[in-house]
Amino acid sequence: MSLLGRGAVRSDAPESLTVPGCAVACVNDGAVNAIIHARLPAASGKRVAAIMQRLLDSSKFHADISHRGRMTVDDEGLSLHCMATADGVLLLACTAQDYPQRLVFPPAVEHSGSVGLLASIGATGAAASLPRPERQGITVFTPSTRVLQALERACADHEDARARDPVLKVKDQVDEVRSLMRDNIDSVLVNTDKLDELNRRLCRERSKATNLAGISQGFYGSARTTRRRMQWEDLKWKLVLGGIVLAIFLFFTWGWWFGGDDS
Repeated sequence: MSLLGRGAVRSDAPESLTVPGCAVACVNDGAVNAIIHARLPAASGKRVAAIMQRLLDSSKFHADISHRGRMTVDDEGLSLHCMATADGVLLLACTAQDYPQRLVFPPAVEHSGSVGLLASIGATGAAASLPRPERQGITVFTPSTRVLQALERACADHEDARARDPVLKVKDQVDEVRSLMRDNIDSVLVNTDKLDELNRRLCRERSKATNLAGISQGFYGSARTTRRRMQWEDLKWKLVLGGIVLAIFLFFTWGWWFGGDDS
């Protein structure tokens, strides 16, 4: 059941949450009282809670955070971001390792326009529900439903990094433009290849047309020569036949033409 109430959007799939948990702790000379909120169900949530508890129980971590004021530790594929406040409160956020740190530790509120993930966790007032720690080591308290809802809201509001980070928005726009340009270049290259192929086809067709024109001219010349030869052969046979007919005619009419007797 979601802590955010009806209509709230939350995914309990471990691979889809970028902010799987948070914690608020009060520290006093090695004594730690903490509220740990793991947003994942079952074994995944216990693992996230154990990672945050182990960090809060580390004396080296307390020494480092008191010196630095804020730090990030990578552990088991997650990033643990911590910030110490002036009144001895530790704010802890567990995120995916690729989560932008500028959303966790914004450079300045007046410039970034966002208080950041840790500051939002601190603004829930969860630390006010913790008693002053006196016993050494870490004591984990079960928070009220109101505190859990406030912590869940702070984490859920920062779940979508792209909706809050203008750098990621610009990067997405650049990636979109780059993808569009890449698609356009690919289309131009494909069209160029098609034009080259079409040009090659036209060259082949033009070569075929040239060859056919040459063959046609050769056939026309051959047909004209053949026709003339056949016409000459026909004329020659006509002359031969005419000569034979003339010879026969002269043979039978020779005497009549050249003074023979009446008989």
